[in-house]
Amino acid sequence: MTNEERLQQVLKTEKQQRNLFFTIAGVLLLALLAFGGFTGHRFYVQAAQRNADNRAAALSEALNASSSSEASASADSSNPLDPEILSLTSTHQMASDLQTQLQAARTNALSLSDEFHQEALKLEEERLAKERAAMLPEGYTKVTVSSSDLHTGNLIVVNKDYEYVFPDTEDYLSLLYDQEGGNYYLSSFEIQMTEPAASALHSMLGAYYDETLMEEILVLNGYRSPEESQALFDEDSDLNGTIHAEDYIMLPGHSEHHTGLATDLGNIITGEFIDSDDEVYNWLYEHAHEYGYILRYPQGKKLQTGIAYEDWHFRYVGIPAATDIYRTDLCMEEWVEMIHAYTAMDPYTISLEDGDYTLFYVPAGENETEIPVPENGEYQISGDNMGGFIVIVPPQND
Repeated sequence: MTNEERLQQVLKTEKQQRNLFFTIAGVLLLALLAFGGFTGHRFYVQAAQRNADNRAAALSEALNASSSSEASASADSSNPLDPEILSLTSTHQMASDLQTQLQAARTNALSLSDEFHQEALKLEEERLAKERAAMLPEGYTKVTVSSSDLHTGNLIVVNKDYEYVFPDTEDYLSLLYDQEGGNYYLSSFEIQMTEPAASALHSMLGAYYDETLMEEILVLNGYRSPEESQALFDEDSDLNGTIHAEDYIMLPGHSEHHTGLATDLGNIITGEFIDSDDEVYNWLYEHAHEYGYILRYPQGKKLQTGIAYEDWHFRYVGIPAATDIYRTDLCMEEWVEMIHAYTAMDPYTISLEDGDYTLFYVPAGENETEIPVPENGEYQISGDNMGGFIVIVPPQND
């Protein structure tokens, strides 16, 4: 190795040693700075903690002193609290009051938010219901009916909650005696019903005779005036007590007999209402729907109907509705509520021998109601006496 090469080697070694020295010195300096910062921060935290502890102790002492002073104020009124303690106590009370007010405000805000949410949902449901009702299936148009018509029709619900609205005249009634023929008995020649209900009842009781050759059925009544309802209620109350009367007899205005669509059936042999032990009852229960009648107050439905089980009370609703009520084992209130969920765009279907009947519900408007109906076909519209209309569309002939 030449002298020049050895000189270069020496210079390189010295440079590496200097770099190593400065690196070690830098690391030591950073370590010292970090240690100093940590120690200073620790001292600061400890000082802050001591200050907080002192303030807490002073506040606790002030609260204790405040309580003691209230108890001994009448005995020693010459030792007022230190102004600083009074200030601390006042501040504490203000903070407590603010916390209480904040919690109350938060509770009120949550309550208002929930009420607003529920109201918004209700409005949205009403809007969507109106939009659905306004939509028309293909081949449908609209007819306008008076909203007062919701109190008329074969599907009106009359019970303790929904009172019957009497029409201006009684020309909707006809004498059951005017039906030609018949192998059954009438308790009075003055029994009146609507013409469809009377005709269907005549056909049903005639069919019973054709099958059994028995003439024991007694038609006890049909239409009943408010005065008659009141007299029956009072009589039953006197004989059996008010509770019994409320279980079996509707007060004036709430009786189905006002509609001319209902009848009570008895047995001419026993002179009593028919009951579930009678052969005639079993036949009627199984076949009444074929003529548009339902057992109006079935067993186990008092909560819905408001009336205890009556195996003698039959109500005319039309063949499609009666058949479906029989099949579904629903009472009339339950069935009508179910139909309320269906629209013209999404109707309810009842399959009978002559085809499919479709049903849907239209809420009543304030004065008039537009109802979708087939443009070139048959349909029936009945009020429900609750708040809208049920439309029945029979099978359409192509």
